[in-house]
Amino acid sequence: MKVVVRLCCASLLMIALFFLVGCSTTRILTSWQDNTYQSGQIKKPLIMAIAEKKIIRSRLEDEIVLKLREQGVEAVQSYKVFPELKGLSAETIKNSLNENGFDSIMLTRLIDVKKETAYVPGRTTVSTPGAYSTYGGYYASSMTVVSSPGYSYNFKVFTLESNLYTTQDEKLIWTALTEAEEADTVETSLKDLAATLTSDLKKKKIF
Repeated sequence: MKVVVRLCCASLLMIALFFLVGCSTTRILTSWQDNTYQSGQIKKPLIMAIAEKKIIRSRLEDEIVLKLREQGVEAVQSYKVFPELKGLSAETIKNSLNENGFDSIMLTRLIDVKKETAYVPGRTTVSTPGAYSTYGGYYASSMTVVSSPGYSYNFKVFTLESNLYTTQDEKLIWTALTEAEEADTVETSLKDLAATLTSDLKKKKIF
């Protein structure tokens, strides 16, 4: 299987929008590994996040590399090798992998965005704060009713794909689909995504 990198403007824009919004939860939808692969063969992967915004790309790659190095893997961020993704060809990547001694490459990209609607039900609270010991307490003992109406809100759910290929034969040895919900922060989102991916890699004993 050949390593394919598609850097079309539409895809880059979608990825940039996703990472700028962030996600509150990330979960693995599906995960696969090549059963013929023997654990520990890969020791120096190049980590590549296909994102238009440089700051988002670098932060995600940094987070993944950090988590992998905690596992003893000599991972390297792709932005240190390829500062620019625009115009970068698969052939250039392949040559650089060999020249720099990388035994694999991990790519992460956005593949789908869908809109969801959630409903928060209304709530009514009834309290009787008064007492009979004083006229003030008796007066205040009239029931207090506080109502909060129900409401709906829209949010986005993003699906990402991550693939790990060997350099020597360009073989796919691990792939995972992750799903992330829209939220407010970026930093936590990237850390959550990196932790989810590297946790699955560790679970499957890829490194």
